[in-house]
Amino acid sequence: MDDRTDDVDWSGLFHASGPAGDTPRHLAALLGDDTEAFVGGYSHLWSETLRREGKAWPATAPTAMLVAELLDRC
Repeated sequence: MDDRTDDVDWSGLFHASGPAGDTPRHLAALLGDDTEAFVGGYSHLWSETLRREGKAWPATAPTAMLVAELLDRC
């Protein structure tokens, strides 16, 4: 996952709370063993990039594609 997040120019994207530069860290947390980080990553995924206010943000599509790739590997 980490190598694929490098393929996205996050500096030019934003999510519900602002610049999306924090999104790769949150996505990586979904794969780790740290429960607290996982919860934070899941919260970020759901509330900042995918569902906040029912809107799609510029970071939504690349985030969704990375998550779909992750799920496809499971």
